[in-house]
Amino acid sequence: MSGAGIFVGIGGIGGSIVAEVRQALEVQMRLAGDNPATKAAANQFEFLLLDTTKDGSAAGFGATEHLELPGGAARYNVRKRIDDWYYREDPPFRNWWPRNGEEGPFDPGVFTSGAGQLRVKGKLAYRIHLTSQETKAVDVVQAALHRINDVLGIGREMRTVPIYVVCSLGGGSGSGMALAFAQHLRQRLEDNSPIIGVFPLASVTSLAPSGQDMKSIYANTDTALREIDYMQRVAGTPENRIEPFLEWAGPGNKIEARERPFAYSYLFGRMNSNALSFRDFDS
Repeated sequence: MSGAGIFVGIGGIGGSIVAEVRQALEVQMRLAGDNPATKAAANQFEFLLLDTTKDGSAAGFGATEHLELPGGAARYNVRKRIDDWYYREDPPFRNWWPRNGEEGPFDPGVFTSGAGQLRVKGKLAYRIHLTSQETKAVDVVQAALHRINDVLGIGREMRTVPIYVVCSLGGGSGSGMALAFAQHLRQRLEDNSPIIGVFPLASVTSLAPSGQDMKSIYANTDTALREIDYMQRVAGTPENRIEPFLEWAGPGNKIEARERPFAYSYLFGRMNSNALSFRDFDS
């Protein structure tokens, strides 16, 4: 592995993939030997996890590398927050949050088990995160960029440090959060930090031993891909901006979709162009 980069896993599957990348890098570093040059090369990479719950994938990350979204009490007072935003203080929220017929705004439940397979709950997690006092995910990424540039020294204006956003589009956390997070990054970061999407498709996600509903996996993946495709091909052009893409209470608090979020994306299916197929998720 050459160059530098930041790998951000979103959700359980995204986190497990990034943890595997990190492990592979550590093996390469051990084979290269314990010397200053090797250590400097290892410090050119940063690894982060954004998730709506703590599961096995978090084991591959340090405490400061894992952001649980939303955090603290916000994980449990979800219904009250939705009612407050929907009925009283937050018209932008009401513009996109779904209703449950005559019962009022949809109640997705608390985050004790994450976002489940609800895409809208993943997006809600990111919006709650934006309104909180906790350190923001985009700030954590910026701090990681600063650390990499400190290691590499002068020339940061000319240096390209890609940010890989890795997640399944079939669940709730990654499918609901990835596009909002990528748009937020693109708005905050310089152009020499291209954002690259890495998305295993439904045929891969359906192999994971999670007990998820197959129909939801394929439906979520299809919808997420349509949104990403639209933002890349249509809404990301100057004449077709979406402003705001996501907005929350307070002056200037909005993510504006003024440009394409991803420089490019990798889409991984179960079978490759040589007709070779994964036997199971671990392979």
